[in-house]
Amino acid sequence: MAQGYLGLKQNQELEIVGEEYFDMLAMCSFFQDFEKDNDDNILKCKMHDIVHDFAQFLVKNECFTMGTSSDGESSCSYENARHLKMTLEDDQASFPTIICSIFKIRSLIVWWKYNDSSSTNGAEAKNANLGSKKYLLHLELYFDYISEASSTEVCRKDEAVLDALHPTPNLEKLFLTGYRGMSFDWMAPLTQLRKLIIRNCIKCEHLPTLGKLPLLQTLQIRGMRSLKRVGNEFLGIKNNDSSSSSSLIFFPKLNRLILEKLQNWEDWEYEITEDFAIMPCLSFCDIAFCRKLKALPNHFLQAASLERLNIYGCPVLMQWAEIYHHLPITRYPAGMTRVL
Repeated sequence: MAQGYLGLKQNQELEIVGEEYFDMLAMCSFFQDFEKDNDDNILKCKMHDIVHDFAQFLVKNECFTMGTSSDGESSCSYENARHLKMTLEDDQASFPTIICSIFKIRSLIVWWKYNDSSSTNGAEAKNANLGSKKYLLHLELYFDYISEASSTEVCRKDEAVLDALHPTPNLEKLFLTGYRGMSFDWMAPLTQLRKLIIRNCIKCEHLPTLGKLPLLQTLQIRGMRSLKRVGNEFLGIKNNDSSSSSSLIFFPKLNRLILEKLQNWEDWEYEITEDFAIMPCLSFCDIAFCRKLKALPNHFLQAASLERLNIYGCPVLMQWAEIYHHLPITRYPAGMTRVL
């Protein structure tokens, strides 16, 4: 799916077609050791050993897993790499300069395992020149601290690294985990982005501006415990000036939204007077363990496209009657209809 091999036809959903292909491969014994839930849905499985060995043979010059020592270099040749996963776990490890010479890379996973004394900085990360990697479609960044440190220095370092890694606007998938900075300043230009996952970015107080991304389909935000309010900045409206945006559709393609463990999130409200569409294609929404969230925005109560809404662990949310009367919901938890 990530490599665009499925050959979608018009009006086909990527996940549905991918599931059909998976089922066909499973029937042909490409996978083994299945784990299933109570409804017989497959939770996880393993690739058959023979298939795994054959796949490794086919991509032996394109897929690499890389670790770095304190010199940040490796003896291997990665010039033809298409998919690279690397881990920086030495306190003195610097960002590998080898990234500069990989021009056709399509997916990159970087995992930092460091503490306050680690040497990785913005200048080194900038040398990776991700903005020039026009084939890069999938980027995962993990900031994994040995300690729970969240000092000002850590915040500054993470912000410098993230700003310096500014990726190509062709990026389609971005996963960001453990970032300790306070803001995301470069996501708005990622106009080809289709999937965004942000997890455990504990210092961020505001969501990035995402409403004008024309192709974004899946958005997951989890564990952003400093977030207290979601407002106009999420849509991309500044200074309460909605008049210039009245003809826009915000989140025009978003169909899957997951918001979880936002412990201090209280308000979700847009200060707007114009009548325009927000998330008109949203079909699935999961809001979980947002224990201080008071209310859903009006566009949720007008979401004709919404097919599945899961809300749990939100004890102060007081809109159940409105949700019941306005949304096309066909199933509720046991006993809920008695309180509506």
